[in-house]
Amino acid sequence: MKKKITTLMLAAVALNAAAQTQTDSLRLDSMVRSLPEVMVSARRPVVKTEPGKLVFDMDVLLKDKPVDNAYDALKELPGVIETDGTLTLNQQSVTLILDGKVSTMSAGQLVDLLKSIPKDRVAKCEMMMSAPARYQVRGQAINIVLRHGTGLEGLQAEVYGAYRQRHYARYEQRAAVLYNSGKFELDALYSHRHGLSVREEDGRFVHTLSDGSVHNVATDNRTRQRQQAHNYRLGLNWNFTRQNTLSFVYTGQYTPVHARQSVNGTVISTNLYDQKPQMHDLRLDWQTPWGMKTGVETTYHVSPETQNLTSRINGGQLNFTSDDRQRINRWRAYLTQEHALNRGWGVNYGVTATTTLDNSYQNYVGTDGNSSDIPADTHSRQRETIVNVYAGATKAFGQKLSLDFSLEAEYYNSPVWNKWDFFPNLNLTYAPAEGHALVFSLSSEKNYPSYWEVKNFTAYASGGYALITGNPELRPSCDYNASLTYVLMGKYMLTGWFGYERDYFVQLAYQRPDEVVTQFKSLNAVFQQQAGVSLSAPLTVGRWLNSRFTLNGVWQKELNNEYYDIPYNRNGLFFIAQMSNTFTLARPLTLTVDGNIHSRAIQGPMDIKPGGALNASLRLKLMKDRLLLTAYCNDILKTDRQRFTNTWRGQNISMKILTWREAGLTLTWKFNNYKERKREAVDTERFK
Repeated sequence: MKKKITTLMLAAVALNAAAQTQTDSLRLDSMVRSLPEVMVSARRPVVKTEPGKLVFDMDVLLKDKPVDNAYDALKELPGVIETDGTLTLNQQSVTLILDGKVSTMSAGQLVDLLKSIPKDRVAKCEMMMSAPARYQVRGQAINIVLRHGTGLEGLQAEVYGAYRQRHYARYEQRAAVLYNSGKFELDALYSHRHGLSVREEDGRFVHTLSDGSVHNVATDNRTRQRQQAHNYRLGLNWNFTRQNTLSFVYTGQYTPVHARQSVNGTVISTNLYDQKPQMHDLRLDWQTPWGMKTGVETTYHVSPETQNLTSRINGGQLNFTSDDRQRINRWRAYLTQEHALNRGWGVNYGVTATTTLDNSYQNYVGTDGNSSDIPADTHSRQRETIVNVYAGATKAFGQKLSLDFSLEAEYYNSPVWNKWDFFPNLNLTYAPAEGHALVFSLSSEKNYPSYWEVKNFTAYASGGYALITGNPELRPSCDYNASLTYVLMGKYMLTGWFGYERDYFVQLAYQRPDEVVTQFKSLNAVFQQQAGVSLSAPLTVGRWLNSRFTLNGVWQKELNNEYYDIPYNRNGLFFIAQMSNTFTLARPLTLTVDGNIHSRAIQGPMDIKPGGALNASLRLKLMKDRLLLTAYCNDILKTDRQRFTNTWRGQNISMKILTWREAGLTLTWKFNNYKERKREAVDTERFK
């Protein structure tokens, strides 16, 4: 299930530890909200319409762009932006599908996989504002269609290397091979990212207790982490006939992290983190000539983590070690069928069943002889079962008008929930002429919290001033969206949307009145509403300049009666403008300069300060485009700082995240006309 992203920033104190090291037991992953970014265009139409979706030609879209992998390629799509390693579309969460196949992998694991896939393997992307039920997802979705073989027998390969400098050096190596022999295909991939990174944030807090005493707290956090990311994948395909395919895929990841956080100011502390998550996924699929698709998938994920904190805070000390682990075993099976009928009708139906066993624990041990102030040990073993049954229909009314409608029934069972829900989805497409289209979409979905978010677990950050707690009473949210998109001449796009999310949940910071601690906890709001407009227009000058300009405006309203004793009802407008320019300096040499700015925005009780960034890259193609060299520099003016304040009814938080310029070099070398093979991702979004 998808997790909702909130507005552009983080809440207070502990985000440094959670976002950079990704090791806190309860993640601060809900603290960041995205502002929309948008459209890319080219000299010939890059987007066309098909029933219920917009189809982008990625070869045209990415021409001369400094993009090296599938993940960065997605960020070139209109409305898609990245916030803290998560992609969103038009301010809403979006599900990624590869070659029409849904899988079972986490936000972080999916990002690692996409970053390991060369961008030349992406043939097209299908953007759906309301995914039909036959895709086995709900809400917004992007189907990434990868190239299926090359028509060449034998072995093809690609190697890639990158050097990135952002205060410390980081490196990446990647090798991918594809072997074709008759009806048999083998697809193998290995990538390795490693190096050091650093994150600094300054926090200033005026903390008022219920007895009237005022405490000024300053936390200057610096986190230095060494991380590795190993991604490996093996795919085997037997193509008996064109529409009769049996495929097997193994995906594995191992991403150890060692981090050290030091805090100076009012709080003096040292915090050491070690985390060694790994994931193994096995999947078997069969596609038949008569429209039936079936498959089974199993995923094993384990994330052991240790923390050693020594801190002087509030005139006392906090010293402990903690040991926690999340272990997920998940099985998923599906069976679907599609029929093409007379007079432009089509029907589809199917069933999907998923069962998950979450076995997790957390243990604390005091290291100063006094363990009375630390949480008690906890253990949780919980099974979750989800069964989806759906039916849908498509209808073409001549050459200009088409309809795609589906209804899904979901049964969800866990120790907390046991109920049925129904999710209708509608797409109506009208294409009066070539290159012109109007797409209207309605969608409904339910968003579930992560497994760890609903556990009764506790974690510390920022030397103990930040207390991160789970919420076993957290409810899933229901999201309803409507959008209208107009495509002009296959290049210009205007999108308007409205979204209403009941029981919207987000992790918020709260300065407690009984002690000098800021608590982070995911809470349900009554609702969140958003209405927005996005306009994108391309500009070309001869053959030497290809530009695009994008302007977005969003109105947002949030009502939360469960924000402790200080409920809020807030609304506001924010804007973002972006311009991208690609200059062709010579036939093999291009220069790309991008810039963006955003206005003040809100997230719950927080105010987000304006900001922006300027980036540039230089790309050289050699050896008939088989060798690509790219040099780049991001945030040239060091203006992409994240800053926010919270002065809501006695709260007093001021925070800023420091930034560095990032410069780097990448090299890609292709052997024997290498082209990308299709790959499916594993959905582990609700994992820790």
